[in-house]
Amino acid sequence: MTEFCKELKATVEKWTGIPVSIGIGSSKTLAKAANKLAKKKFRDVGVFNFLDHSDPDKYLEMLEVEDLWGIGRKHSKFLFRHNINNARDLKYADQGFIRKWLSVMGQRVVLELNGTCCYELEKLPKPKKNIAFTRSFGHYQETYEQLEEAVAYFTRKIGEKLRKEEELASFLQIFLLTNLHNDKLPQYHNSVIVRLFKPSNNSITLIKAAIKGLKAIFKEGYKYKKAGVISLGLIPESHKQYDLFIDPEFEKALQQTNLMDTLDRINRKVDADAVKFAIEGVRREWWMNQTRKSPRYTTSWKEIPLIDTAR
Repeated sequence: MTEFCKELKATVEKWTGIPVSIGIGSSKTLAKAANKLAKKKFRDVGVFNFLDHSDPDKYLEMLEVEDLWGIGRKHSKFLFRHNINNARDLKYADQGFIRKWLSVMGQRVVLELNGTCCYELEKLPKPKKNIAFTRSFGHYQETYEQLEEAVAYFTRKIGEKLRKEEELASFLQIFLLTNLHNDKLPQYHNSVIVRLFKPSNNSITLIKAAIKGLKAIFKEGYKYKKAGVISLGLIPESHKQYDLFIDPEFEKALQQTNLMDTLDRINRKVDADAVKFAIEGVRREWWMNQTRKSPRYTTSWKEIPLIDTAR
């Protein structure tokens, strides 16, 4: 299995240029933990298999508890206060205690770390519960205008994804974060959920709702590191309902649907951002840091390697 995964990793990198890490374990949680180890501790190999090691505890000790699937930052702070600092500590923690404070979901993490499978493999992909677009900024953002441009851009991208997958969003969640890892800066994080009047995938409607949410949570005096928009309450586009007694609304919705289709066709054919909304701005001072961006040899004409045959 390990050798096969090494070959798979090498093939993916060779064919796409995308570096990948592969983890193998007897449960989903262990497999995800193995993937973290492959990515952080064994980057030279890029593959880690718990089944190859007779003493997995030695490697679980290398993983901070917040790196575990299903734990996260919030629960990890609670666990740290009770001297549960890494994956090995959690593996041998009292299951009754964990269930009491982290619910049955936390207990399942403990069981899975001990090799008991609590989650079956899905043979078919489940319908998406949300579509998110979040980014860390290349440098700190302090003004409302910069964040407004970023949130508008994120929301337009969500609209494109919703239309591509023929889904409608019922709610939008907008969030802002400062740099949680920089204790020298004032900290602030907040989110808000905005309900749409009717489920929609219209970028104009979505952007208006997202900006409304941003205005509700933005505070001056902070250096923001990350923002995001998440569409919630997804329903199939085929379930969309119009009020037939309000003809102007029906006509307007139909016109905007045609407009969105046209925008999508242009952006697919010409460039992903060929046509956008003015509120997204032009300079994009908030743009994320892409110094380690993977090359797009197979999808972008501008990045195809050139060979000088004259030499």
